Amino acid sequence: MRAIGPILALGMLASIAPHARADDGGDDVAALAPGERALLERGELSSARHIGGSVAAYLAGFGVGHLIQGRWRERGWWFTVGELAAASMFFVASVESDLDTTTTNVLGVTGIVGIVGLRVGATLDAALVPRGRNRRVRALRRRLGLGASAYMLPLPAGGAAAGLVLRF
Repeated sequence: MRAIGPILALGMLASIAPHARADDGGDDVAALAPGERALLERGELSSARHIGGSVAAYLAGFGVGHLIQGRWRERGWWFTVGELAAASMFFVASVESDLDTTTTNVLGVTGIVGIVGLRVGATLDAALVPRGRNRRVRALRRRLGLGASAYMLPLPAGGAAAGLVLRF
């Protein structure tokens, strides 16, 4: 019975040791590219933020969905600036009477097409991109050996010991 403690400790060390050394050719968090490190620090996007951001992108637009998802600096600002520009074109076309009808029509149609196109793009981006991001985060964690792993050791007196190792 006294031998179980050291055997379990050795098993835990053996399962952790290959991931803790950077000299064996394995990846180390310090050796990550800046983009990978930032992705790992931000982590996965929760289902609530994913769905809430998608709904907000559809209903509110103007980058609000990306703001909810925490991705406004990545892509949300595109939609904020684009929808503001398109709405400005539509507004100018609807209130400006000094312009000729061709210019007014072009501005109005461009504004409407821009608003609709950017809203659809923002909704699709907010709905589809987080899945790929979460896959990249999970793959990066697996590559680095982060997360959970299980091990099993045979005991000298017969039977086995099992354990779970959490790395974060």
